[in-house]
Amino acid sequence: MATLNLQVEASGGDVIHISNHSFSTNSALFNSGQPVAGIGRDAAARFDDVTVPAGSTIVSCHLTLTSDRNGQTSSAVNTNLRFEAADDPAAIANDTDWHTRSLGDPVAWDGIESVDVDDEFTSPDLASILQAVIDRGGWASGQALQLFWLEDGSSVGASRIAYSFDASETKAPKLAIEYTEPGAGGLAPAVALYHARHHNRSA
Repeated sequence: MATLNLQVEASGGDVIHISNHSFSTNSALFNSGQPVAGIGRDAAARFDDVTVPAGSTIVSCHLTLTSDRNGQTSSAVNTNLRFEAADDPAAIANDTDWHTRSLGDPVAWDGIESVDVDDEFTSPDLASILQAVIDRGGWASGQALQLFWLEDGSSVGASRIAYSFDASETKAPKLAIEYTEPGAGGLAPAVALYHARHHNRSA
């Protein structure tokens, strides 16, 4: 099994979107929820150079964020995580571009735990929805992934706020992937042939 640890690597690699059509590629915040009544906040993070070969099996996948402030105690923060259903998606340029993106199935991330400044908080397992991207016909090792963190019925005043790349290059969103490569767990064909011949000569 192989492990890949990724992090947003550039300004514009993570973005925020507000339901009133405000948008930023260089905000110091990376957040989701409903901090103001009727105005939801969403975010997206792009992870470059995802060296997972086509045909791999995703064992686990988790997004980890780092809180940028104290007192984030509301438990009624309800969100969804969805990968963009695209091969090697480009960074999102603006509000219009945001609304053109096609997204895969969601994984709910509800009741996000209380956090204080510099606490890390980690999503549920995203293996199933990442597998759908890796199984696309155009997927190739080294392409990018884009993950959307979307408000989904949080209480008014409830949100989770994390560091973006522009706030901290070391505390920007992280994505950890465990996977097995195609054919892993069995002998490679050439090795299997060697063992078969050796066994026959010894019999």
